[in-house]
Amino acid sequence: MKKKHKDDFYTIADDANFYFANATEYLDSLKKKSLNYHEDIIMSYKNGTELKIIPKYKNPWYVVFYKSGTYKIVDLLNFKEEYISFF
Repeated sequence: MKKKHKDDFYTIADDANFYFANATEYLDSLKKKSLNYHEDIIMSYKNGTELKIIPKYKNPWYVVFYKSGTYKIVDLLNFKEEYISFF
């Protein structure tokens, strides 16, 4: 990303960290658990006997909501609104 975005990379990273901190604070206020994964982890879940793979999102700063065999990939920008809508 540094090569692609050059000097803008640091602004992008700062913004992403800001939105991630807001999302974390929101989940903490609700006393909800969250997990952090590295990019080399494949996320999946079982739906009955079928293993479903959750694809990686187009940018590296996102969150996956999961509930009862359904997931949604969400950009951190609108985390709170998306959380309320999904859950």
